[in-house]
Amino acid sequence: RNIMPNFQACQKKSLNFTNYYNHTYATYCALIGQLTSGYQLNNYDQSALISLQGILKDRGYHTTVINTEPRNKLFTAYLGGMGFDEVRGSEITDLQGEAHSLSDRQAYELLFDAAMENHAKGAPHLTVIYTFGSHISFDSPDEKYGNGRDTTLNKMYNLDIQFGRFMEKFEASDMANDTI
Repeated sequence: RNIMPNFQACQKKSLNFTNYYNHTYATYCALIGQLTSGYQLNNYDQSALISLQGILKDRGYHTTVINTEPRNKLFTAYLGGMGFDEVRGSEITDLQGEAHSLSDRQAYELLFDAAMENHAKGAPHLTVIYTFGSHISFDSPDEKYGNGRDTTLNKMYNLDIQFGRFMEKFEASDMANDTI
C-alpha cells in the first residue's frame, strides 16, 4: 500500500537484518539491549555493560541521544545513566506528540539539528534517536494515511514521511560525505 516507501528505499541501500526481534520488553529496556547487546534484568537498571556509545566515546566521539519524552523525569534520568555525553530534547517546550512527547516530526528535526551541530565541531560523533509516535494507541499529529481513520497506518505513514524528510536534508548536507 506504499505506507513506508522512504524506509524501503533506505533498506535497499543499507545493511539490514531480517527476522530480527529485540530481546527485551518495552522501549527503555530495548535501548540498552540494542546498544550493549545485553539483557537488562530490572526496569531502569543502570547498565555497566560495554556499549556502542561507550566504545565510541573512548575513541574520541561525542555521543548524543535524542530524548523524545523529556517530561518523563524517570526516563530522562535513565537515558542520562546510559553514558552519553549529551541528552537532547528538554529544549523543546512545545511538545506536539502524544503523551507529552516530541512528535516524530519534532524528533527528526532535532536529530538533524543535533547531528549538524556535532558535525560542525569537527570531531567524530554518534547521535542516537528512538521514536515515540509509533507506540500502540497513538495517532499521528501530522500526516495521515488515506482517509486518516486507521491510527496504525497513520502513525507508520507519518513516521516514514518524517524519516524521509530527515534523509532528504541529511543527503543534501555536508554530513552525508563522511557519516554513516
